[in-house]
Amino acid sequence: CKTQLSNDDNLCRICMDAIIDCVLLECGHMVTCTKCGKRMSECPICRHLNTVGRTSRSTCGPFCIRDS
Repeated sequence: CKTQLSNDDNLCRICMDAIIDCVLLECGHMVTCTKCGKRMSECPICRHLNTVGRTSRSTCGPFCIRDS
């Protein structure tokens, strides 16, 4: 089903439960929810060491808020 594929594209690639709402600031990959992203020291895609930021997707692109 096309709708199911579209919904799965927005799910965290680690837990597959939460919506992707996190950007890994150094490499720019957006593949995790904030909860999973904060537990990771490196990107699951490129293995780059990263800082986590929350993001809000919009038609103009992702906007990042750096988390402490």
